[in-house]
Amino acid sequence: MANKLTTFSLQDIQSDTIQQSLESFQMTTDYVVAKGLRFVGNPYVKSGMLLLLKEARVGIVSAGEAIVEIDLTEYHVTKGMIILLPHDTIVNIRSASSDYAINGTVLLPTINVDAPIILHPDDDVHQDTMRIYETLCIFCHNQPGRKNVIEHLQRAIVDNVRTIQTATSPRWSSQSPSIRGEEIFHKFKVLVSRNARTERKVSFYADQLCVSPHYLMSVIQRVSGQSVMEWVEHAAMLQAKILLTTNKATISSIAEEMNFPTTTAFCRWFKRIEGKKAGEYTKAHNKLAES
Repeated sequence: MANKLTTFSLQDIQSDTIQQSLESFQMTTDYVVAKGLRFVGNPYVKSGMLLLLKEARVGIVSAGEAIVEIDLTEYHVTKGMIILLPHDTIVNIRSASSDYAINGTVLLPTINVDAPIILHPDDDVHQDTMRIYETLCIFCHNQPGRKNVIEHLQRAIVDNVRTIQTATSPRWSSQSPSIRGEEIFHKFKVLVSRNARTERKVSFYADQLCVSPHYLMSVIQRVSGQSVMEWVEHAAMLQAKILLTTNKATISSIAEEMNFPTTTAFCRWFKRIEGKKAGEYTKAHNKLAES
C-alpha cells in the first residue's frame, strides 16, 4: 500500500484543527510555537505517514517515545530528546506510544539549518534549552508581532542545539578508521538527502566527499550494512513520491526534473524499485488520501 504523503507547512495548517491536538499554540504567517503536540488524534500525523516538512523547526520531546525515520535514518525518539530539522526534511513516523508528545517551534525563514540534529542531552542541558523555549513561548503569547525578538530567541535555541552537538560529537581523526568511516557516512547521508532527486551515481557522492568510488562503497557498506545505491535509490524514491503526490505535474515532467534521460527510463526505474507503475502509485495514494 502507498504511504500517504502530507506536506506539513504553515500554509497547510488549519489552526482550529491542529489546536485539538495541542496544549497551547501560537501561529503567524512566519512561525509557530506549540506545546504538547500529540501523536494520537492528530489529523496531520498518523502512523506510516510520510511528512514533508517545508520549514525548518525545533522539537523537544515532552512525553512518550516513537520510532521515526528522518531523512533516511531511523531514530528511537524518547522523552528529553531535542530535534533540529532543516527545511524540506522527509519524516516517516513508523510508530509512537499513546502518550507521545512534543514541544516545538517552526523557525522563521531567516534562520538557516543545514542538516538534521537529533540529541539526547543530560538533564541540565535539557533544562537550559527548555528555559529558552519557555521564554519564547511567553514572549510569543504577549508580543506576537515582535519578530526581531522572536528571531533572536529562536536563534538562541538553534545555537544551543549546535553547541550541544559540538560538545557531544566525537572528534573525527584520520588515525581512526572506524571514526573516519562514521564521519564519511554522516556526510554521505546529508549529501544524499539533498541531492538524490537529480544525482544517482556513486561517482557524484565520491567526488563530493573527495574519496574514490570504491572506497566510498566499501565504507558505506561496512558502516551501515547497506550499499551506496540502496541509500541513493531509497532517497530518490522518496523524492519521486513527493513529486507524484504533491503537485499536478506529469510523469514526463517529473522524469525531466529528476534528471532521467527519458520518461520510459523513469517509469522502468520506479517500477523496479517500488514494484508498481508510477501512475498506479499515484492512484493508490490519492485513494488513501480520500479515505
